[in-house]
Amino acid sequence: MALDYWHRYGTDTVGIDLMIRFCKRFQEIYVYGAMETQRLLAKYLRAAQMPFAGFIISWAGQAQELGELDGYPVYTPPDVPKGGCPGVLVAVEERNYNDIVPLLVHNGLYDFFFVNELNRFAVAQKMRPAARDFFWFEVNIVEHCNLNCQMCDHFSPIAPEQYISLKELEKEIGRMAQLMGGECRAVKLEGGEPLLHPQLNEIIRMIRSHFPKGIIYLYTNGLLLKKWETHPNGNLWETCRACGVDISVTEYPIPLDYGELRQLAAKYGVSYNDVTSRDKNGVKFSFHHPFDLTGSQEPYHFINCFCFNNCVTLRDGKIYPCSVLPNSHHFVDYYGKELAAGEGDFIDIYQAQSFEEIAEFTANRVPFCRYCNVKARKAYDWKQSEKDIREWT
Repeated sequence: MALDYWHRYGTDTVGIDLMIRFCKRFQEIYVYGAMETQRLLAKYLRAAQMPFAGFIISWAGQAQELGELDGYPVYTPPDVPKGGCPGVLVAVEERNYNDIVPLLVHNGLYDFFFVNELNRFAVAQKMRPAARDFFWFEVNIVEHCNLNCQMCDHFSPIAPEQYISLKELEKEIGRMAQLMGGECRAVKLEGGEPLLHPQLNEIIRMIRSHFPKGIIYLYTNGLLLKKWETHPNGNLWETCRACGVDISVTEYPIPLDYGELRQLAAKYGVSYNDVTSRDKNGVKFSFHHPFDLTGSQEPYHFINCFCFNNCVTLRDGKIYPCSVLPNSHHFVDYYGKELAAGEGDFIDIYQAQSFEEIAEFTANRVPFCRYCNVKARKAYDWKQSEKDIREWT
């Protein structure tokens, strides 16, 4: 696939659980190291409501020069306060362990935990605000769908028929382009099924006018692609070619000739990407994203969420750090359940002063994360939705 979704590499969930279990044993937690990776690990610990107290480094001169990082003190091992029952997360390369462990033990720091390489990297990737040339966001231009898959994380099977207003979308895209200086890695058009929107050609051309260099991804189940060649509102394939759109198709086990669609893409010189989620046997699966309706999920779980700081979503003039949260109102409306989304769960693009403010927001846990039972997520064979609440709980 042209856009590597796994750039914010998945965490080792067992390793995260063990690290948090270690942290909970102590009144104070210190991170050994003071480079960007360790600072982002400390940022995660604070978001996870762990008792982070400061950084430890080996060189006294550097510790004195730094004084503090991100508002927290930097110590050398002899200077770490011992009264707070400290635990130390060693978050450096393994080749340095033989030097660090004797130094910690010699200075009375006997309790330490080695953060594995995968989690050192993955936590930093998830907690790091994206640069504008690596930042993408998605927008639902249609709420409903013509296929209605079970467990849809956009809740399309239970969403009303609704199309985004071209005028309102242009206002929002214009504001994002203003904040980002017209630079963006990608804008993703999603739904529902975006090919249901009669003004799709106009939407694509409008986005390209605001973001002349970024990639535009059009996500679709493919059911309407052939019809758009002779659509009353214009040939979508020609628009995609002219605007450099990548058509990203999820290929479902339905009677549709996807080979024919590939040939159609080749005919028009349009990029066709198969973005289907399949198991090792090539079978299409759906991913279950269950809610915890009690809102009692522990804060640290958010780091294991694939959507976090990866499926950044623009909706109604607001940016959200994932795609489940801004679409959850369909669940609330359809089943009459309460999921309290509030102002802390989004950033208003008209009040944000810079792109950097938005990027920093999306790299932080929001209160709504307490409703997402990340550890219970599981893949199931694909089928169409029966609109049973258990598809989302």
